[in-house]
Amino acid sequence: MLDVVSGSVNDQLTRGGVVQLKGGRLKLALDNPDNGIFVVSNNGTTARCEVVVENKPARLIAVLPWLVAGNYHIEVRTTLGTSGREGKTLKTGRFAKEFTVIIPAGG
Repeated sequence: MLDVVSGSVNDQLTRGGVVQLKGGRLKLALDNPDNGIFVVSNNGTTARCEVVVENKPARLIAVLPWLVAGNYHIEVRTTLGTSGREGKTLKTGRFAKEFTVIIPAGG
């Protein structure tokens, strides 16, 4: 997980900034609102990244929602199967490490 704004890796994300995720089987069926990159706070509040800039099997790049400062987890949720076809089962991958959302100066 890379915070493109600050250059931080696996530690913090900038509110309203850009996040890059690398891995396997990440591609999303974005026309399905259950699919996407979601930011989940410790109190369970969930926000979806509405703008996905790159949607590839090994890399996702998205604009983060406008979040309050605090600790969060990031989840990728998809119904795409290994064949690249959309299935009925929603699969969720959660980045194991908690991260902190920072607010940029003047933001």
